[in-house]
Amino acid sequence: LLIMQGLDVGLNRTSLAGFIIAMGMLVDNAIVVTDNAQNAMLRGVPRDRALIGGATVPQWGLFGATLIAVFSFLPLYLAPSAVAEIVKPLFVVLALSLLLSWVLALTQTPLFGDFMLRVNPAAHDPYDTKFYRAFDRLLAALLRWRWGVVAGVVALFAAALAVMGLMPQNFFPSLDKPYFRADVLLPEGYNIRDTERNLRTMEEWLHAQPEVKTVSVTMGSTPPRYYLASSSVSLRPNFGNILVELHDKGQTEAVEARFNAYVRAMCPDVWLRSSLFKLSPVPDAAIEFGFIGDDIDTLRRLTQAAEEIMWRTAGTVEDVTRPAPCRPLYSQMKGQRIGVTRSQMAQGITIATQGYRLGEYREGDQFMPILLKDENIDTYNLTNLQALPIFTPAGKVYSIEQATDGFRFEYRVGVVKRYNRQRVMKAQCDPGRGVNTMRLYAALRDSVLRGVVLPEGYSMKVFGEQESQQESNSALARYMPLTMVLIFIVLLLLFRNYREPVVILLMIPLIFIGVVLGLAVTGKVFNFFSLLGLLGLVGMNIKNAVVLVGQVGVLRSEGKDAYEALTAATRSRIVPVAMASGTTILGMLPLLFDSMFGAMAATIMGGLLVATLLTVCVLPVVYAIFYNIRKS
Repeated sequence: LLIMQGLDVGLNRTSLAGFIIAMGMLVDNAIVVTDNAQNAMLRGVPRDRALIGGATVPQWGLFGATLIAVFSFLPLYLAPSAVAEIVKPLFVVLALSLLLSWVLALTQTPLFGDFMLRVNPAAHDPYDTKFYRAFDRLLAALLRWRWGVVAGVVALFAAALAVMGLMPQNFFPSLDKPYFRADVLLPEGYNIRDTERNLRTMEEWLHAQPEVKTVSVTMGSTPPRYYLASSSVSLRPNFGNILVELHDKGQTEAVEARFNAYVRAMCPDVWLRSSLFKLSPVPDAAIEFGFIGDDIDTLRRLTQAAEEIMWRTAGTVEDVTRPAPCRPLYSQMKGQRIGVTRSQMAQGITIATQGYRLGEYREGDQFMPILLKDENIDTYNLTNLQALPIFTPAGKVYSIEQATDGFRFEYRVGVVKRYNRQRVMKAQCDPGRGVNTMRLYAALRDSVLRGVVLPEGYSMKVFGEQESQQESNSALARYMPLTMVLIFIVLLLLFRNYREPVVILLMIPLIFIGVVLGLAVTGKVFNFFSLLGLLGLVGMNIKNAVVLVGQVGVLRSEGKDAYEALTAATRSRIVPVAMASGTTILGMLPLLFDSMFGAMAATIMGGLLVATLLTVCVLPVVYAIFYNIRKS
C-alpha cells in the first residue's frame, strides 16, 4: 500500500480485485520453499540446512517464474486504450505483490519454518504410498502411449475451440443492480413537446408496474452523470432518458424486456434503446457500420444497402426510425410573381414549426434561445399545411401553396455527422434478445463487405461496441509480442537452452480447454475481463511448468537416469503445483460472484484446474518426446 501510494495508485474496484487475485498467488513461492525444506528433513537433513537449502536452491527459478507471472499481465499496463485504462491498477497490484512474495518467501519463510516446522526423518520413502504408486503407473502409461496422449490433447483443444464458437460472448458485462436505463430518441425535427408526450406515456406505464420502485425522466439532454460509464448527449429536443429502479434486482431483466416490447408496440415514432447497466459506455447501437466520404447521396445509398442487409439477417433489431418529411417544392415562377423568395418561405415554415431563432437569453451559465413562433403553431398538420401563411417584406400574406409546386414525401437525413472532418452515415442495429453479439457482428460484417461495393474515395469503418472492443483488443495485442519475448528471454536465462523453453511454451494454448470448461460450468460469458484472465493464466501456467522442469534438470545434474529423473521430479512436484493452483483457485471464489470480474474468475479457475493436470500429466510426455526419453 505504501508503494502504491508513491505510484499514485489508489484503492478502487480494480485494485481490490488485484489484491484478491494476489492473495491466491502470494503463497506459491512459499509453498515451494516449504515443500523443499520438508522433503529434505524427511531425508534426515538438519532443519537449519534444510530451510536454507529449500530457499537458496530454487531461488532463481522462483524469481524467473515470478517475473514471468508479472510479464503476463504487462499488456494491461502498457495498453493505451481508454478501456484498458480501467485495468492498469490490476497490473500494479499484482506486480508489487508477486515480487514482494518472492522476497518474503526467501527471507520470512525459512525464519518462520525454523519455529514451526517439526519434521522427523522418515523411516521409509515418503513417496512409497498407495497414491504415489498409482500415479507412477499412470505416468508410465502416459509415457508409453505418448503420441496417443498428444493426439488426445490436440483433439480436446480443437473441441474447446468449437464449443467456444457456440458460447455467448460479450464485450463488457452488465452490472448486477436493480436498475435499467433507456434512451428515447425521436426523428430529427420533432420538438420537445413531442418528446414530453411520449415520455409521459412511458412514465405512466412504468409507474403502473408493481415491480417498479422509482422512475426518473430527463428530456432535452442526458441527466447529470450518475455512474461512470453513462453516455452523454448534448442539447437535443428529440432526446429523452429514463432511469428505472426496481424493488428486486432479479426482476430487472424481465421488466426491461416488457418495457421494451410496450414502447415498440405503443410508440411507433420512438427509437428506444433500453439496456441494463453496463461497465462500458453505451454506444448509439451495438453494431454500427459507418460509411465515410464526401457526397451525401452516395453515403445515403451505401447506408441503405447496408441497412437492407441488416433487416434480412435473422437476429437483428432495427435501430433507425425512418420518418418521411414533407418537403415543399419551391416554384421560382410563382414565388417571383407574389414576391416570396426561397429563404422567406423557409423562414415562414420555421416560425410555424419549431420557431425562428432571434437571439439568446443568458442566466448564469445557462443559455436559452429566444424564438419567434406562430401563435397557431399547434394547429398546423399535414392536412392544412398548404394553408400555412407566408409574410412578405411588403406586409402581404400568402399561403405556402401559392409559392410552391406541391409537396414531396421522401426520407431525407436531417443531420449529417462528421468523423475526422469527413461526412459519415451509419447503418445501425442491435442484436435480439439472447442472440450472440459476436457471431451476429461477424455475419453482418461479411455480408456487408460482400454486398456493398464502395466507390473510389469512400471507406467503411466499424463503430459502436465493436469499435471499443477492437480498440482494446488491438491495444493489448500490440504488446503481446513484447510479453512473449520477455518470457522467452527469462526461460532462456533459467535453462540456458532452447528445448525446455519450447516444451513449456507448448503448454500455453492447451489452457484454453480449461477456460471453456470454467465458463461452461459457471455459466459466465466470455468478455473483455475473461481475456484479461486468459493473459494471467499464461504466466500462472508457465510458473508451475518452470518448477517442474527445473526439478527435472536438478535431478539429471545429480546423475540420475533421464527417465527416473523425469518421473521422480513429476512425483515430487505434485503437491507444490496442486497447492499453488488450489490456493489461487480458492482465492478467486470471492470474485466469481462479482458482476465485473466474475467471468475473469471463472476463466482463471477453470484454466488453472486444467493447467495443473497438464503440468503433471502432459508436460512430462512432451518433455520425453523432445529429449527422446524412454524407460531402460
